[in-house]
Amino acid sequence: MIDKIPVDDCCGCEACRQICPVKCIDMIEDEEGFFYPKVIRECVKCGMCLNVCPVYLVEKGDSI
Repeated sequence: MIDKIPVDDCCGCEACRQICPVKCIDMIEDEEGFFYPKVIRECVKCGMCLNVCPVYLVEKGDSI
């Protein structure tokens, strides 16, 4: 689910990784040293990652 967020928009806060109940998200470093979420195991599509993602919440118009 977190893959709905474009990598260029990610702020690297790791909230998605921390809240994932099945620990399917890891933070992967890119060539410039920035960390971005990547789904590394099967996602159960619970949506918790999107519910804590500040980028997703702003895009939806929800308050943080």
